[in-house]
Amino acid sequence: MKKSVLLSIAATFTFAVILFTNVIVYTYPNGITGLTKKTSTQGCYCHTQNTGISGSFSGPDTIYTGQTVAFSFTISRSGSGPGGVDISTRLGALAVGSGSAYLKILSGELTQKFPLVLSGGNYTGQFSYTAPSSPGTDTLWLSQAVGYQNGWNWGNEKKIVVKNQPLGLNLTMGIEGFWHGATQVQDTVKIYLANSSPPYNSLDLANIYLNSTGNASANFNSASSGNYYIRVTHRNALETWSTSAVSFTGGSVTNYSFITAQAQAFGNNQLMNLGRWCFFSGDANQDGVIDLSDGSDVDNDAFNFVSGYVNTDVNGDGVVDLTDAAYVDNNAFNFVGVIKP
Repeated sequence: MKKSVLLSIAATFTFAVILFTNVIVYTYPNGITGLTKKTSTQGCYCHTQNTGISGSFSGPDTIYTGQTVAFSFTISRSGSGPGGVDISTRLGALAVGSGSAYLKILSGELTQKFPLVLSGGNYTGQFSYTAPSSPGTDTLWLSQAVGYQNGWNWGNEKKIVVKNQPLGLNLTMGIEGFWHGATQVQDTVKIYLANSSPPYNSLDLANIYLNSTGNASANFNSASSGNYYIRVTHRNALETWSTSAVSFTGGSVTNYSFITAQAQAFGNNQLMNLGRWCFFSGDANQDGVIDLSDGSDVDNDAFNFVSGYVNTDVNGDGVVDLTDAAYVDNNAFNFVGVIKP
């Protein structure tokens, strides 16, 4: 009877395991590969399939590109005796796990080095899997055989999602109407990572809550490592872009501050307010320009004593009044609008 274990992870990453019985153990006591669903539809070609023999994987369902994680497999049947296993992966890399002296890598697959001894009808072994550099979905296939049962069987399949490592950003920014000289009104902004080349499409988005210093951290889970413009929008501030594309690396945090210089914004599109470079306030309708239409919205809400979390509350004090209108009027007079690549 043959016994072997094969671990396979495909473009959709998949693991398969086949367990074999005594005959396999003694025919291939040093392991065998090529019997999982990665390369075979037949499985063991010299022994009868036995559904009483089972195999399964245990490990994370989601991992990051390039990450190495620990998995285990278990083969089971009634009784005791030696067994074999074969595990394979298409795109990742396998290695023998801690405490698995009976296992080895053969032709890129995981199989037994010596016959696996089932205790109480079970054998559990450990291995590590290193994900490929590209994201996708994979399946683990398992095939197993056990000595005294004189048979083999496919193990359970396990789906694995491989994701890009998140891109971290530590951002500091000022908002003209919200910055009061010592603290900033806390509020939500949207941060986009935009392509560094035309047409500069946005590829990822994070919603963050700025603290009283104008600082917040964000993680981007869709974009991969590369150079991106940082594009920021706020409910009544003018959309503002970073002065150039910024480098991001998966698993690392990039720091960017708009407040250190006017030139940190694309086209120098900021103003100095109470000792800090800030985004222009007053684009209440978010059309990319601060003009009479924004002023009209603010004036109408001020006339109607509107309060609460509304776009026309340009200074963030919870009430729409003449102080909000002043920001809009000043910036509209200076023909302020979005400047972007």
